[in-house]
Amino acid sequence: MVQCWHPDKSCRPSFPSLSHHLGLPVSQLLHWSTEEVTGVGPQAIMLGAPLKTAHKLHMTLQNTYHTQL
Repeated sequence: MVQCWHPDKSCRPSFPSLSHHLGLPVSQLLHWSTEEVTGVGPQAIMLGAPLKTAHKLHMTLQNTYHTQL
């Protein structure tokens, strides 16, 4: 779901793709791929993680997208 925030709109998932993804069982919805969490701390994938952790994840995503563009 991290792809939803990609700065390049053409790289974001389509609505049908999101609808399909959200229709999956909850156990699959809470799965994080390795590429989504590379470079972030282990707390970043925990529900209810501290705000500081979320900020680090945000900064990592921004840096990733800037280097790809």
